[in-house]
Amino acid sequence: MEKREHTRNNTKSLVDFATRGWTYLRSIENISNGGMFIRTRDIIGPGEELDMHFSFEGKRSNRKGKVAWTAENGIGVRFLSS
Repeated sequence: MEKREHTRNNTKSLVDFATRGWTYLRSIENISNGGMFIRTRDIIGPGEELDMHFSFEGKRSNRKGKVAWTAENGIGVRFLSS
Protein backbone atom coordinates (compact mmCIF):
# COMPACT_ATOMS: atom_id res chain seq x y z
CA MET A 1 0.00 0.00 0.00
CA GLU A 2 1.29 3.43 -0.96
CA LYS A 3 1.93 5.81 1.94
CA ARG A 4 1.33 9.51 1.25
CA GLU A 5 2.51 12.48 3.25
CA HIS A 6 -0.82 14.34 2.78
CA THR A 7 -4.39 13.04 2.54
CA ARG A 8 -5.95 13.59 -0.88
CA ASN A 9 -9.45 15.01 -1.27
CA ASN A 10 -11.37 14.26 -4.46
CA THR A 11 -12.93 17.32 -6.05
CA LYS A 12 -14.41 18.58 -9.29
CA SER A 13 -13.11 22.13 -8.85
CA LEU A 14 -11.53 24.14 -11.62
CA VAL A 15 -8.04 25.63 -11.64
CA ASP A 16 -6.87 28.55 -13.74
CA PHE A 17 -3.11 28.32 -14.20
CA ALA A 18 -0.40 29.99 -16.25
CA THR A 19 2.98 28.77 -17.48
CA ARG A 20 5.27 29.73 -20.37
CA GLY A 21 3.01 32.67 -21.27
CA TRP A 22 -0.07 30.47 -21.72
CA THR A 23 -3.18 30.36 -19.51
CA TYR A 24 -5.26 27.22 -19.00
CA LEU A 25 -8.58 26.37 -17.30
CA ARG A 26 -8.69 22.71 -16.29
CA SER A 27 -10.28 20.34 -13.71
CA ILE A 28 -8.68 19.38 -10.42
CA GLU A 29 -9.18 15.67 -9.76
CA ASN A 30 -7.79 15.67 -6.23
CA ILE A 31 -6.04 18.06 -3.87
CA SER A 32 -4.04 17.85 -0.64
CA ASN A 33 -1.97 20.18 1.52
CA GLY A 34 1.03 19.25 -0.62
CA GLY A 35 -0.36 19.63 -4.12
CA MET A 36 -2.97 18.58 -6.67
CA PHE A 37 -3.62 16.44 -9.73
CA ILE A 38 -4.84 18.48 -12.71
CA ARG A 39 -6.61 16.76 -15.60
CA THR A 40 -5.06 17.93 -18.87
CA ARG A 41 -3.73 16.59 -22.14
CA ASP A 42 -1.59 19.69 -22.66
CA ILE A 43 2.14 19.09 -22.79
CA ILE A 44 3.48 20.52 -19.56
CA GLY A 45 6.69 18.93 -18.37
CA PRO A 46 8.16 18.09 -14.97
CA GLY A 47 9.84 21.06 -13.33
CA GLU A 48 7.63 23.69 -14.96
CA GLU A 49 6.33 26.27 -12.49
CA LEU A 50 2.66 27.25 -12.48
CA ASP A 51 0.80 30.28 -11.13
CA MET A 52 -2.54 28.82 -10.02
CA HIS A 53 -5.91 30.28 -8.97
CA PHE A 54 -8.62 27.96 -7.63
CA SER A 55 -11.34 27.48 -5.01
CA PHE A 56 -11.58 24.55 -2.63
CA GLU A 57 -14.11 24.17 0.18
CA GLY A 58 -15.34 27.71 -0.42
CA LYS A 59 -11.91 29.31 -0.10
CA ARG A 60 -10.21 31.05 -3.02
CA SER A 61 -6.46 30.36 -3.29
CA ASN A 62 -3.60 31.77 -5.33
CA ARG A 63 -0.65 29.39 -5.20
CA LYS A 64 2.55 28.66 -7.04
CA GLY A 65 3.37 25.07 -7.88
CA LYS A 66 5.85 22.93 -9.74
CA VAL A 67 4.97 19.97 -11.96
CA ALA A 68 6.32 16.91 -10.10
CA TRP A 69 5.20 14.25 -12.59
CA THR A 70 3.10 13.75 -15.69
CA ALA A 71 0.63 11.12 -16.88
CA GLU A 72 -1.34 10.58 -20.06
CA ASN A 73 -4.37 12.26 -18.49
CA GLY A 74 -2.79 15.01 -16.38
CA ILE A 75 -0.07 16.43 -14.18
CA GLY A 76 0.86 16.09 -10.52
CA VAL A 77 1.69 19.51 -9.08
CA ARG A 78 3.54 20.13 -5.81
CA PHE A 79 2.74 23.42 -4.06
CA LEU A 80 5.69 25.71 -3.51
CA SER A 81 6.12 27.59 -0.24
CA SER A 82 4.69 31.07 -0.32
